[in-house]
Amino acid sequence: MTQTPSGQIPDRYALILYGSETGNSHEVADRLGDITERLHFKTIVTEMDDFADVVEKKMKSGQVKKIPSLRIDSIRKATLVVLVTSTAGQGEFPKNSRRLWTSLLKKSLPKDYLDGVQYTTFGLGDSSYAKFNRAARLLHVRFQGLGAKELFPRGEADEQHADGIDGAFLPWSMEFKAHIQTTFPLPEGVTPIPPDTLLPFKWTHQIAEPEPEPGPEPGPESEPEQEPESLPLLNAGKASDTPTDLTTPKDPDPDPDPDPDPDPASRETELPPKDLPVHPNPKIESESEPEPEPEMMIYRPPEDQTPDVPCPMLKEPFDREDLEVDKPISQENFQLAPVPGRVAYLQKNKRLTPESHWQDVREITLMIGGNVRYKPGDTLIVYPQNFPEDVQALIDLMDWATVADVPLQFKRDPGTDFYDMFHVKPSPTNFYPRYNSTLRQLLTLNLDITAIPQRKVLDLLACYTIDPTHKERLLELSNPAFTDEFFDYATRPRRSILEVLQDFSSVKLPFQIVTTVFPTIRGRPYSISSGGKQLVTYNNSVCTRVQLLVAIVHYKTVLQKVRRGLCTRWLAALQEERSMIMVDFNPTDLYLDIQMASRQPLIMIAPGTGLAPCRSLIWDRAEIANDYPVSPIYLFFGGRNEKADYFYENEWKDLTHLLHVVTAFSRDDPTGRKVYVQERIREHGEMIFELLFECAAVIIVCGSSGSMPNAVREAFVDVVEEHHPTKPDRAGASALLARLEDIGRYKQETW
Repeated sequence: MTQTPSGQIPDRYALILYGSETGNSHEVADRLGDITERLHFKTIVTEMDDFADVVEKKMKSGQVKKIPSLRIDSIRKATLVVLVTSTAGQGEFPKNSRRLWTSLLKKSLPKDYLDGVQYTTFGLGDSSYAKFNRAARLLHVRFQGLGAKELFPRGEADEQHADGIDGAFLPWSMEFKAHIQTTFPLPEGVTPIPPDTLLPFKWTHQIAEPEPEPGPEPGPESEPEQEPESLPLLNAGKASDTPTDLTTPKDPDPDPDPDPDPDPASRETELPPKDLPVHPNPKIESESEPEPEPEMMIYRPPEDQTPDVPCPMLKEPFDREDLEVDKPISQENFQLAPVPGRVAYLQKNKRLTPESHWQDVREITLMIGGNVRYKPGDTLIVYPQNFPEDVQALIDLMDWATVADVPLQFKRDPGTDFYDMFHVKPSPTNFYPRYNSTLRQLLTLNLDITAIPQRKVLDLLACYTIDPTHKERLLELSNPAFTDEFFDYATRPRRSILEVLQDFSSVKLPFQIVTTVFPTIRGRPYSISSGGKQLVTYNNSVCTRVQLLVAIVHYKTVLQKVRRGLCTRWLAALQEERSMIMVDFNPTDLYLDIQMASRQPLIMIAPGTGLAPCRSLIWDRAEIANDYPVSPIYLFFGGRNEKADYFYENEWKDLTHLLHVVTAFSRDDPTGRKVYVQERIREHGEMIFELLFECAAVIIVCGSSGSMPNAVREAFVDVVEEHHPTKPDRAGASALLARLEDIGRYKQETW
């Protein structure tokens, strides 16, 4: 074997396929891809569904059915395959891996279907769920059952581990690397690419070529116009030459005006088309501003008459700084990224907690064009943006001012030609830039500059500093041998890439590699809290009303540094009745069986904003009750203070015929005793047992992950152990509860 100019060895391919909902599996896959690429494998990191096509098959009935089909020929070309997946919901596969998984379930597949494929799997899970890492386990067993050879023992990470995912991933990945080096030894004279050497950039951005304009030929004394110069890439230690091929960005709908105004202050506000899109995947087609449409029929619910009363029992001291929010985002220069989805109009941005309360919880009301019949349990994906002042701070820090507002074009590295052999496009996943985006637009709409850096990003930063002290420190932080150092610097304080660059001010990155340094902004899923009659239709126009219950992420780290969530910070700063945002619906069948079985009682456990999906279910059942008999709902709601965070108290007063509410406010007891929902479950144990085992009730647990789900589960085990006539022991009571989970009568939705 000979080493190619890019440092790779011919006929040595690694496929790292991931299934991810929140981006964690994608990050792990990227880290594994970095390992294989430094071992001179031609590496592709992409979604699992990129290796499963949909084919049409005509059935005997004459019906044409769309069937997922694995691209087995492409899979077999790989030297090794690593499958990385999280587990979604109640043991389901992530959305971007379901097509591949379904393609493996055909009964007609022979037992040697994957013969010759060498693979392993790594699962990301949360042990507070009963079906912990179920997706990864199923995938591993199915590959083995179809004849694939296990290359390396599968690994599993648990988010409940003290070190999070890294607690299992770091030791597993180091053993994986050692095993690969032994199983696929490098030829004599070839060594692994060290961390301080840059890998080839699979894609970059360059200043766009100016489009020719018709005009007179320049005379002999004419001087050519000065074009902005491209910042040079640093070549020291780089494993290959600068990319040369030029392609257009992966854009679902190119902007018809490819000549944006270079002055950001002069751009007009971008609004969606006059008629809000009805189909699932509208496209942002232009930057023109349509005439306002007064007939939009905006729904205005009655104002909540609950006064903002300070909480006398609030124990936690907090600074005034903790109550501050950003100034409202100016609609001047406001633009939308052309992500697949829908345009939503922000009708209401209402704070539900008092201004004096430590936590800011919002009711976000959106109006979306079209009649969208969403269901309880569905989530709405919200696509946030970075704040202009943060983007400007990064531009100033990196000395990008001269190139910040000129059009850029996407560039593909010639070393990625092997992607074509696997029929995969070499471009960032879920990356939807505007046509001829400027650097400022990319940093505002597409790239998450507030993300916590991966270790490989610190390796990359070390290549762009001339300060030896900074270089040494960055490489030390990225070294897996110093896990505690990285945890204390980046993970625990939630330090962003922007802050790392501010700490290491000698680092100067070329603008061309921003898509390698910064991850793509992910849409954030929020449980829809509205349902039933709250879906609104007006006259001849149709609008769908969607409400979200959102806790604004705003806290202090161990270093007393204020931290804010990208999406919730952005939502809190949007001006109601003046803002448009990009959203998309993520349907689920989590509660479909409950909707169809309205005669089953519901026992809901919903601390805090876990109330959102429960409220949707409550209103859905209330609407059904207008025409059919339904069974009651028992809501166990938990908060800190009745006067501060008893969300929707007034609504429940109108539903006493259907809804029974039991509250637990942990900070209201004058003696200082803290009362949580699990204690209320035990107090009402006899009633709960009767509902479960005589009325076939369904338990629904919603809220934050961590200690709450396990504490609630233990409370239900206590109820069964105490009130079951056979008086089972602890193990027997747990088994009965597990049986309820298996038949869909114990559902958990936590985040």
